[in-house]
Amino acid sequence: MNINRIRTMTIEQKLLNRWTLDLANQLIDEGWTRKEAFKQAHLTRRLLECLGMGTVVFEYEKKDGSVRRARGTLCKGISKDFDDYEHKLEHHKARPFDVFTYYDLDAPGFRTFDATRLRRIIETVIKC
Repeated sequence: MNINRIRTMTIEQKLLNRWTLDLANQLIDEGWTRKEAFKQAHLTRRLLECLGMGTVVFEYEKKDGSVRRARGTLCKGISKDFDDYEHKLEHHKARPFDVFTYYDLDAPGFRTFDATRLRRIIETVIKC
């Protein structure tokens, strides 16, 4: 990597790179090959970045083995239900490092998926 590129990276980019490395290392610890772990960590990172910028259609495997195609977002201005959602102030149970939340636009509400079960990103529509 070019040293000048490293110097010009923002704090957010450095944190995302660190987060991707941490997720990949966790997957390696769970028995994934290095190549597959980094591929999955980058796919998850790309999904989360796109969820924050618009609508994303993606697939993941549910715990029962079936595949779910989801249309979700984490971006304000996409769904009135999401924009009007009031977060509860009570403490929530801590989630594992590889479990993520998104707002499901087809069945309005928040859902979670496990990064190890993410299959692919089908379509992204950037709006934010």
